[in-house]
Amino acid sequence: MAESADMTMPANQSSNVFVDDAEDRALAGELFDALRTASFDGVGITRESYSERESVALDIVDTKARELGLETHRDAGANLVVTFAGSEPDLPFLACGSHLDSVPQGGNFDGAAGVVAGLTVLARFKRDKITPRRTIKLFGLRGEESSRFGKAYMGSLALFGKLTAEDLRGADRDGRMLGDCMRDVGADVAHAIA
Repeated sequence: MAESADMTMPANQSSNVFVDDAEDRALAGELFDALRTASFDGVGITRESYSERESVALDIVDTKARELGLETHRDAGANLVVTFAGSEPDLPFLACGSHLDSVPQGGNFDGAAGVVAGLTVLARFKRDKITPRRTIKLFGLRGEESSRFGKAYMGSLALFGKLTAEDLRGADRDGRMLGDCMRDVGADVAHAIA
C-alpha cells in the first residue's frame, strides 16, 4: 500500500526536527505552579465545582490569557472562554479545553491539563504569528466533576443551556443548592437552564 506524500520523508532528510519549546514548557509550568498554590487543601489539590478555589483557578488562566493578548469572557454558566480570532471569523469556530474543578484531592492535572495545554498552543500561535482560518475558543469549564452536587457536566450543560430547574436544586453535603452556588460565582442561571 502506498503512503501519502505527507506521511513520508525523503531519504536524505532527518526525521529529527528540533522544536524549541522552552517557552511553552515554562508557561505550562508557571500555570501549574499557580494552580497548585491556589488549590492546595492541606493534603492534596482540590477545586470543588462552583467553589472559591475553582474560581481562583479560572482567574489564573483568565489573567494569563489576557497577558498574552487573548480575548476572554465568562458565559452564562460562568465558564471561562478564551478566544483566538481566526482570519475568517464567519467560519464555525474550533473548540478545545477541559474543566478546572476536581474531585477532592483529585490532583493538579485533573482537568487543568487540557486547559493549560490549550492556552499553551494559543500562546505559541500568538508568539509565532500564526493565524488560523477558523477562530479557536478555549473553554475552562466549571462543574464537570460530580463529587460536590452528585451531577456531572454542569458547566457543559450550562454552556448549551441544558441545565434544568431540577439540576439547580441539587445540594452539596452542606445543603447548599447548585443554583445558589452558581449565582455566587457570577453565573447567569436564568440563561444557563433549558
